[in-house]
Amino acid sequence: TIQENINIFDELIGLAKEINKNIKIIILLTPRLAEVEKAHSENKKMVRWKHEFEEIIQPYVSGNICYLNMKNLYPISENAYFYEDAGHMNAVGANAYTSYLNDFILNWES
Repeated sequence: TIQENINIFDELIGLAKEINKNIKIIILLTPRLAEVEKAHSENKKMVRWKHEFEEIIQPYVSGNICYLNMKNLYPISENAYFYEDAGHMNAVGANAYTSYLNDFILNWES
């Protein structure tokens, strides 16, 4: 259930902070092929899911925990060459995406 997942997430965050109180945690939504994202944006259930997800994680976001929504990272999401299929990046896409994510991590100040 959603509540069980929230409890597990809460435990994971707590455990990570126990292990390293200065740990930086990124809650991440990865890019999705633009055509798929557009189709999902027209589906009320999918739109509601994203809002519910963001409401659930918002209380966790502060200090060393950030939320990074890269679903519409257009250099990645609009390039079909980066995708193996509608739901998965290929190696070229994964490398390009990793470059964006790496830049964020290197420049992230909490």
